[in-house]
Amino acid sequence: MTLGLLWLQLGATAAVIFIASQFLTRSADVVAEKTGLGRTSFPRHVERMLLAIYHGD
Repeated sequence: MTLGLLWLQLGATAAVIFIASQFLTRSADVVAEKTGLGRTSFPRHVERMLLAIYHGD
């Protein structure tokens, strides 16, 4: 393989990851809104769970 082909593969892979991340972010926002765990309340729930796990409660 030539160096140019490796860079082309890296760029293509990065583009696929970027596009997939955009789709997954939009899908996660839709699920969060439908379940009532919006952008403001979801991190607080995660923080509480992590604190409970960390402290052994």
